[in-house]
Amino acid sequence: MRINEFFYWLQGYFEISGTTEALTSEQCTCIIKHLDLVNVVDMTRATRMRTLLDLAVEGVLPLAIATTRIRGEVSEQFIHVIDPAAGGPEVQAKLNAVHGNIDGRPNKRC
Repeated sequence: MRINEFFYWLQGYFEISGTTEALTSEQCTCIIKHLDLVNVVDMTRATRMRTLLDLAVEGVLPLAIATTRIRGEVSEQFIHVIDPAAGGPEVQAKLNAVHGNIDGRPNKRC
């Protein structure tokens, strides 16, 4: 799996579950297992994600805080990597129409 595929997978969970509840320790462990399957060139975001998950599983970082930060990492990947690669202004407008926006910014896409 590539890093963007991992982020699509994780965003899909957040979108489909519709929950804003904190991840459980078991869910963090599942995410770690999938993250370990990622073959990445740029390890920066994957490393930050792994650190957050490890801290959550170990109980060092409260699950609610870890979940908020994990959601932020997913959002940043979409904003800075995935969304811009989807296409030019015409494609971006279509994606915005489907996914809406928050405060004038495109919402995460999947």
